[in-house]
Amino acid sequence: MGVFYGFIIAILLYSLFIFVSLREKSYLFYTLYLSSFLIYQLNSDGFGYLYLWPESKWMIQYSAIIGWNMTLFLYLLFSLSFLNTKIIIPKINRLFQIYAGLFIVNILLLPVIGVLQVCKITAPLQLALFFLLILMSVYLMIKRIRLAYYYFIAVCFLMGGSLITNLLVLKGGHISYFAKYSIHYGILLEILILAFGLSDRLTTMRKDKERAAIMAIKTEQKLLKTKAENLNTLILKKEAEQANRFKSEFLANVSHELRTPMQSILGWSKLAIERMDVLGKDKLKEYFSDISASGDRLLSQINELLDTAKLEKGQVDYTFKHGLLSDSIKLVIQELVVLARDKQITVDFSPPTNELLVEIDYSRISQVLTNLLANAIKFSEKNTDIQIEIKCEKKYIECSLQDNGPGIAANEKEIIFEQFVQSSSTSSINGGTGLGLAICKEIIEAHNGKIWAENNPEGGSTFNFMLPYEAEVK
Repeated sequence: MGVFYGFIIAILLYSLFIFVSLREKSYLFYTLYLSSFLIYQLNSDGFGYLYLWPESKWMIQYSAIIGWNMTLFLYLLFSLSFLNTKIIIPKINRLFQIYAGLFIVNILLLPVIGVLQVCKITAPLQLALFFLLILMSVYLMIKRIRLAYYYFIAVCFLMGGSLITNLLVLKGGHISYFAKYSIHYGILLEILILAFGLSDRLTTMRKDKERAAIMAIKTEQKLLKTKAENLNTLILKKEAEQANRFKSEFLANVSHELRTPMQSILGWSKLAIERMDVLGKDKLKEYFSDISASGDRLLSQINELLDTAKLEKGQVDYTFKHGLLSDSIKLVIQELVVLARDKQITVDFSPPTNELLVEIDYSRISQVLTNLLANAIKFSEKNTDIQIEIKCEKKYIECSLQDNGPGIAANEKEIIFEQFVQSSSTSSINGGTGLGLAICKEIIEAHNGKIWAENNPEGGSTFNFMLPYEAEVK
């Protein structure tokens, strides 16, 4: 008996430790089942009456029947968790949960119908329960569920020990030492096999997680390699849902953006040809001005596409010279002054007095500044200001453009610099190709710099980039 109860207590404490460490639900049910079974078996063997509650009439009267029903209730919950029936056979799992509730009902009926009647109800419920559990474990073994083999063997040992004891008692006469304790042997083997099953389950789960982690790493490496080698190919990104969305948006935007100026060119030129004999010079000038503006817009979009292809292939040549970043900013402001004036927007910029020289490609940095300032003007409200500022840090010079537009969603501050991606807050009014900021990023990184975006507390956004004074430029 010392070995029997010592073994149960050891397994109970071990299971409790595993549950506290891993938060695995099956170990919680197993611990509760063992605790309830321990109380029930102490009653069954008489130790509870002798040593634990010898003077408690209530415990002597009710602890055995309550422990019996609670043990069956918790054993059934443990069985469902152990075999993972909620996932494998959800409908049967629901029926067994209802069945488990019957044992709680038995406990609640004790004050109403008495101990004897509850015993008469519990006995057939227990017999039917083990019969159903064996059928379920056989069904799961047919489906090659690994844990079902452990469970089937454990239940067979438990029922075998109980059957031997009961048959010998019914036979009468002298009961051998083995027969007297055969149910204890069955219980020990059942508990031991279930403990092995739980351990095997943990090992399997750990291996599954490791395999899943390895597969995830391999998948991520494969996607990164594909992206690095094929940035200009959208077809190779079709396995990724996000890449598919970007590709669809890009094709829709490009087709719309290229078609719009082309239709304008064709429409105005056709109209000019038809009415050339009746139109005056001023009207013809207006037509050709619209044609020229549409042509410039179309050329700008085509240049973006060409620049993207060149940047991806590393075919862009940079001509670096020492100079002041403020010179490029002033030139870009002058070029876009008409665009700003149409929206009554003021562009404020004051060069710093202590500005240091940087080594840059003036044409490419001007392209970056033009893109950022044009976007700021496009998305800012009318009659507002755009602030451009230069700060000289220890090794970097930082330029920031602050607008009064709709801002950028928090989860999009990084991806807006990827190809074919536009901010959700501006895509409805932008209509661009989604390449401008990606080109800016490529140019700034080619200068060993960094570009990023952030939202302003009072509204709008700020685009920043840094260029080094001293670091070598690619």
